[in-house]
Formats: sequence, structure tokens, C-alpha cells
Amino acid sequence: MSPTAARVYDEALLRLARAERTDHRVQLSRRLAPVEAGPVRTVTDLAYDLDPEIAAPVLRHSVLLRDEDLVAIAQTRSQGHLGALAERREVSEPVTDVVVIRGSWPVLRQLAANRTAHLSAQGLARLTVLSRGDGHITVALTKRSDVPAAVKGELLSQFKEMAVARRSSFCGEHSGVSLDAESSDAAPFATAQGNTDPLSAERLRAAGACVDAIAQSRPLTCAEVPHALARGELAEAIVMVARLAEQEPDTLVQALRGLSPVKNLALLAMRSADLSWAMAERILREVGSRADREGNLPALNEASQRGVCRSIEPSGAACSAGCPAACRLHDPGRRAICAGLRGQGGEPPPAIIDWMLWSPRFV
Repeated sequence: MSPTAARVYDEALLRLARAERTDHRVQLSRRLAPVEAGPVRTVTDLAYDLDPEIAAPVLRHSVLLRDEDLVAIAQTRSQGHLGALAERREVSEPVTDVVVIRGSWPVLRQLAANRTAHLSAQGLARLTVLSRGDGHITVALTKRSDVPAAVKGELLSQFKEMAVARRSSFCGEHSGVSLDAESSDAAPFATAQGNTDPLSAERLRAAGACVDAIAQSRPLTCAEVPHALARGELAEAIVMVARLAEQEPDTLVQALRGLSPVKNLALLAMRSADLSWAMAERILREVGSRADREGNLPALNEASQRGVCRSIEPSGAACSAGCPAACRLHDPGRRAICAGLRGQGGEPPPAIIDWMLWSPRFV
């Protein structure tokens, strides 16, 4: 088959597969998993599927998947997806670094037992630390060829201590050892996670790959945004907004953080994406809470703004812009913003105005 014919076949199969029921997609994934040369787009689409039962066969076995896609899937998909990646033959270090950080105890046991999996020094060190709480990981590491002999000796001694202590379970779930990458034991290996910024360029690229996969399977609409936020995927939600508003994700992130030279870009982008004011406020609060945890100024500072407003204007004073009752404490800057936004589709919540006043680019 010529390359052109192969691409046509791949495109046709992709379109047909997206219209099939879950059980048929599972069967297709199983059939395509061992194929060494075939429909790359279809296999990739199956790997990104939110249902781990569909994605698992190709994640475990397909050689058609690129490492970039595997890393993106590891960063954004479920423990079922991570478990399949942990069992993948010759899985690379960039992928296992993510699995070691995000994986649950069962996933980590699968990864440690996969002797073909390539582990970085950081990944191996983190697994060694976590093995203190899990006898299965301890034993699996002693059988790996990439574990130094001295470390194997320590692991064997550790396992003997577990046996002498007669623990009721060797499973990490009952050990009290935390999987948190920021915990005291695992902190030296937290760098394996890369940039901890939830909206870093790397996270946005991974989220972009996921959003593009969704867009290929169905039309992308603003209804996808709350679903992404419900899953805790802030980067994915922002990329969706950026795609809908025809903006670059990193540009939108800068605007949400109040760093854009373009006035009102964040709000205009969210309105262009047809988001409600309530959803826009939710995104701003998410970005603000993350910034607050990182020690930066929060994107929303409603309490302090209201304190300033009370000192300027008496409580209960009516807003000349005609705002609802919940939004009646305004300084002149708030009035101007409120009046300017009234014509853009509904009433902006007070928090939206607070955020705009906080941002140096919005006043």
C-alpha cells in the first residue's frame, strides 16, 4: 500500500471508529495493538480515549505511539491509563518519570515489576524510597538489572525487617507512607515532575494534545470547559478556551495572570469562547488560588477590594452603572469597569471586577 493510500485508509478508519460503540472500540484497540505498521492516527486516537479499557491495549503494546503522546497521556489521564503505560515494553524514561510521580500504589508495583521499563536515576530513587512502605515494590526492585548491587542489599535487608515485623500487609496502601511528591521522604525526587506550575508551557503542550484529540472526535464547545475543571484539569480547560477564542494558550495564561499588554484580553477571550460570567469567574478563581499557593499575588482579591470600597463609598450606595445588589460597593474604577462590561452579555460578578482592578493592565 502506498503512503497516500495508507493515509486515506487511516483517515477512513479513524472516522468510522469514532462513531462506534465502546465495546467495538475496545475490540479495535485490541486488534490494532500488535500492528507494527498501520493507521497511526487511529491508534493515537484510541490511546487518548478517556476510557482506559479502550486505551489500554494500544498503550501497552502499540509501537506506533510517539513518546510525546505517551507523556501527554501520562500527565493527563487516569490511573488505568498509567497502569497500561507501566506495563509497556521498553517504555522510556520521560514516560516513567511521570508515571512514578502520578501513579498509585498498584501502578507503581506494575512499573517496578516491568524489567524492560527504563527508569531515570530520579525515578529509581523515588521508587526506592517508596519501597519502604511496599514489600512488592521492594522485591521487584531487587530483580531489576538497573538497580546497583549495594541498593539491592539494602532492599533485601529492608524486606527481611518487614517479614520479621510480621506486617499484616506488604501493600503501600496500608503503610502510612505518602505518595505525595512534596512529602519529606520523597521531596528530593520531586524534580522528576518537572515544572510544578500547573500552567507551565509543558503542561499547556500536554493539555493541547488532549484537547486536539477531543476536537478530532467531536466538535469542541464551551460545554467541555466545566468538565475539564471538574476533573481538576485547569490547563486543559484554559487550552479549550484558547482554542474556542482563537488565542494562543500561553497568551491567555499571561492575560489571566494580569500580565498581558492587551487590555481586557482574558475576559474578552472567555466571552469569545461563549463562557458564562459564572464560568469565567470560576476560571479566574482557579488561576488565583493556584497563584496564591505558589506565593504570588492571587488573581482575585475580593476581600481586600471590598475593604477599600467600604472606605470610599458607604454601604448600600447604589451603583450608577446599574449593577445588581451584590455588586453595590464600588469605587469609581469599579463603576467604569462595570458599565463597560454590561453590554458584553449579562452582569459580571463582583469577583470579575475585583480581578480587573487588581491587575495592573486593567486599570
